[in-house]
Amino acid sequence: MPKLAIRLKVIPKPEPETRIILQRDGPNPLVSGSDQSAPDLCCGACGFPLVTGIEKLVITNAVVHCQKCGAFNELLL
Repeated sequence: MPKLAIRLKVIPKPEPETRIILQRDGPNPLVSGSDQSAPDLCCGACGFPLVTGIEKLVITNAVVHCQKCGAFNELLL
């Protein structure tokens, strides 16, 4: 059975000092955990996995900046 992948909602670049922008350089996801049953949270624009192996991720007022394509992704599901 293939692993579930959820594409996040792409949003415009947030205005300075209005949101927390999470980002990482390199080929790995921003956050990786060990829960193999947890869905991957992927960039809504390019599908790159941004968060893997984490069942519950609660971060408010944050967006994820995709290191592959540069899109800004809403972290709320």
